[in-house]
Amino acid sequence: MSRHVLVTGGAGFIGTHLVRNLHQQGHRVRVLDVFDSQVHSTAEPRFTSEIAECVTGDVRDPKPSDSACGMSIASCIWPR
Repeated sequence: MSRHVLVTGGAGFIGTHLVRNLHQQGHRVRVLDVFDSQVHSTAEPRFTSEIAECVTGDVRDPKPSDSACGMSIASCIWPR
């Protein structure tokens, strides 16, 4: 069964692998990531838009978080 999945921090090392795995399983994936310059060398995700939709923002900020949760989310995963 295909699900819509939101992955916060999905553009980081662990999140990228998680996003690719979820996509390979047939899920529709949306990523919310702040793209902090200390963590990311560029503000570009390590995956293409065909794999996941990317929303730039901080999970602590309601506006991008609400935008990222705009689709019907079946699962939320917070890699740490």
